[in-house]
Amino acid sequence: MADCRSVLKLARTDHGVLKHDHELPKDIVVEVLARLPVKSLMRFRCVCKPWRAFISDPCFVRKQFSYAAAKGSGDSDIRLMFSVNPHGSIYSLVALNDLKAPPLDITVRCPPFRFKRSRIVGSCNGLICLHVKYQFILWNPCTGDYNVLPQPPGYHCSCLPSSQHCLCFQGFGYDSTTDDYKVIRGIRRFVKSIIQVFSLKSGSWKTYNNMKNVCVRGDGCLLAGALHWLEFRSPYYSDGSTIVSFDLAKEEFREDMSLMNMGSRNPGLKFLTLPIDTPIRRNRLDDVLTLMKPLCILENGQVLVSNALKQVHLRLYDPKEKAYRDVHVLETNEDFDIGYPNFEATIYRETLISPLTGCGAHI
Repeated sequence: MADCRSVLKLARTDHGVLKHDHELPKDIVVEVLARLPVKSLMRFRCVCKPWRAFISDPCFVRKQFSYAAAKGSGDSDIRLMFSVNPHGSIYSLVALNDLKAPPLDITVRCPPFRFKRSRIVGSCNGLICLHVKYQFILWNPCTGDYNVLPQPPGYHCSCLPSSQHCLCFQGFGYDSTTDDYKVIRGIRRFVKSIIQVFSLKSGSWKTYNNMKNVCVRGDGCLLAGALHWLEFRSPYYSDGSTIVSFDLAKEEFREDMSLMNMGSRNPGLKFLTLPIDTPIRRNRLDDVLTLMKPLCILENGQVLVSNALKQVHLRLYDPKEKAYRDVHVLETNEDFDIGYPNFEATIYRETLISPLTGCGAHI
């Protein structure tokens, strides 16, 4: 906060021009501002037109993002975004660091657009990808900017005969080799997978009709430039469940990875199982579909999980104590739809990155 006050003192002007007894050069002011949190920068954009211009400049946005990433401030600047259906309401939770406190109230922040049944696909570098029917939306909750992407061409599940069963999957991530954000949409029919890739840089969709057949569904998990899914395997496979990934740079599926061998092939990864203490009623499909879902692992090793039926529970699981602790319970008034995701969540860091260009914030 001391840095914020010092910078603001430089902004006392008569006509929007920086004045001080010893006026600092612009490049030094930029370096100071680039080290401030995004929330402060959003306020400082209102100081004067020059500040608004360079705070929104792509070069400054990249500089601020690189400083924040190098700083590695941990859980304090990571926030949780989640939605509750059937209303499609979207909520923003306080920093993950505050989850270590007693149960807290949630501050609601709705997006600047209204779409029914908007689903959270994922997040990357402060951008959140939402899915509404056959359209995708990129949104920066911090700046309020959003981008409704063009509709993917053809291959809608609803267009297929009911006998032609299909599994849909999607994902959102960043390709560092081309400095591009990409949305992935996949449809599996019988032994054939159709993959569609949207590039924010080109503003268009690309369709692959003869991709490797994968039996996955849901939203991909972004890690090391690739989206990952748990593949459904027959119990007759000797290696059990596997993880398949889609390389965002090469735009192709990678070799499968066995869950059991994951630790030996990637020493930095661990296989963690969580006990389920939610009662499951017999022959109730909605209970099975809403079992606890891991959201993220905090710096102290605790795992943030969620589960939702009539209530949405956010809970922390301590692997050492092997116990859960509720951090928030959200009441709902209506039943959820069977077969439709009841509760979705993603974590994100606040940035100035624009969902329109993938770089500087929109002025």
